This record gives sequence, C-alpha cells and structure tokens, in this order.
Amino acid sequence: MARHRANRRRSDPSDSATACLPRRNHRLIVALAGLVAACPAASASEVANLAYGPDRQQVLDLHLPDQAGRPAPVVVFFHGGAFVGGDKHPCAPHLAALLTARGIAFACANYRLAPRVHYPAPMRDGARAVQWLRAHATDYGLDPQHFAVMGMSAGAGIALWIAFRPDLADAGSPDPILRQSTGVSAVVTGNAQATYDPAEIEARLHTRRFPKFLAQFFGAISVQGLGEARYRQAEQDASPIANMHAGEPPLLAYYAAAAAPLASDSAPQVYIHHPEQGRVLETVGHERGAEVTLRDVTDYPQGWQGFLEAATDFLAGSLER
Repeated sequence: MARHRANRRRSDPSDSATACLPRRNHRLIVALAGLVAACPAASASEVANLAYGPDRQQVLDLHLPDQAGRPAPVVVFFHGGAFVGGDKHPCAPHLAALLTARGIAFACANYRLAPRVHYPAPMRDGARAVQWLRAHATDYGLDPQHFAVMGMSAGAGIALWIAFRPDLADAGSPDPILRQSTGVSAVVTGNAQATYDPAEIEARLHTRRFPKFLAQFFGAISVQGLGEARYRQAEQDASPIANMHAGEPPLLAYYAAAAAPLASDSAPQVYIHHPEQGRVLETVGHERGAEVTLRDVTDYPQGWQGFLEAATDFLAGSLER
C-alpha cells in the first residue's frame, strides 16, 4: 500500500497571495489562471502531498471541510498541461473554498507526464487517485459512495476517461488499492478535448494539424507518426467520445469562449480549447443517450467565477449535498 508521506496544515489567508501566482512552466496556463483568479482562503484544512502510488508524481492534496460527524463526498481534480506539464499547485483555492463550504472534500492530484510515460499512464494514475482515496475514506472522514471528478484541458481528459470507462476495480488484485471502485457520480470539465484520435480530429474538427503533445502522449516520434497502426488502439481508447454511452455520470462541460464556427485547417492553438470541442461532446453524448450539459462564457457573465459557482451547485446536487 502506498505510504502517506503527508503533512496537514490549516489554511492561511496569507497563502492566497502566492497561490495565485502561476508557475512559469505551466502549459495552457490561461485555463488554470481562470480557476485561481479569485483567491479566498482555500479550505478549512489541507493534507498535502499524500502519496497514492510509488512514483514521485503520484501525489495529491486533500482539502477537508470543517464538518464533523458526517462523511464528506469527494471531488477529485486533475490539472491541465497537455499531458506534458502542469502541477497540482496552485489548485483552484476558490473552488476548494466553495466545495468545502458545502461539506464536500476536494482533492487535487498530480499524475505522471509525457514523454516519461505514455497513454494510458496518466489516466490510470487518475483512476488510482480515486481508488486510493476510497481505500483511505475512513482515515479522512470521506464518503466512499459519493465521488465526482473534475479537470481542466488534459485533466478534463483524465476525468472523462475515469467517468466514461467501465469500473476498473479488480477484486483479485494483490494491490488493495486496485480492488477499489473507480465509479463516480458526476464529471465537470473546463476546456476539454472531445477526442485525441487524429482520424476523429480530421473528421469532426476538419484539420490535420495535430498538436505535438499528442505525439508525446502516445509515444510517437513526431506528429507524422500519429495514426499509424501501432498507435490506433490507444488513440481510440483515450478519446472521450469513443467511451461515451448511456448510463454514464452526468457531465457539465464548460468553455471559456463563446461558441463560434471553427475554420477548416485550424492550428492546434486555435481548436484545442475551442467550444466546437464541446459541441462534439454534446452531439455524440446525446446520440448515445449520455447526459451532457454544455456551457460557455456567455452563460456566466462572471466568467470563471460564475462557472465555478455553477459547477459547485452541479456537483453538490450530484453528490447529495
């Protein structure tokens, strides 16, 4: 079983002064910056750097509500960074405050990054973080029956993979963590990609200009190698729309731009967070009987803060809080 390697501390309002400063090496920091724009004290109590696996990147921070006597449901959050960068800190202190005020625990998990690892390692890490928290629910006063997942950009892809794939619990595993369920009650995403499959990107987003991170994610030497037979199964398995089906947890998907047509042959920096990704998620989800709520910046005049408040309500309802 993974060692804890953690420290517990009370949240300090002075932390917000530095917590709001993005790290220079964060990729796709625009998305993350929206989440940390409003920085109240994060939560009542934080247990930092809990090791959910043996790798140095398999760690999470757990923000606990000040609510005694009743096990807390849990939202597990995954940062963005194109699967090659990013970090759990700073991890949405405003969101942590909103959720813990509703009696919901909030966990922020790191995961292994490309090119050191390839798919499915980041997704498996996300699933293991959920399983680890369930295995230690009694230790931290958590409700193992009520979990949700959330993520930004690449982290949204991890959240969607956990939510849409069959439960990964392995009753026969020698690892007690892997015997735990990965099932969740809801999923929330910000600026999610609908697919990582080059064939689907071409068919649905009308471009063959693929981002470099996809090659690193799948272990290809360059983007020209994407779509080769040796990568096809992984490209399909990783993609959110390939895993959507009826009976999934409800999805709230948000995009920080207004819906608009996406030009053909768009560059990755144009389409990677474009609301057209959300339209694809919504269309495929509805075709398959999944419950998808699509929102963009026009739905929340307060921008990210408005989205986070709506996400809190959505999660609280799904988690019975």
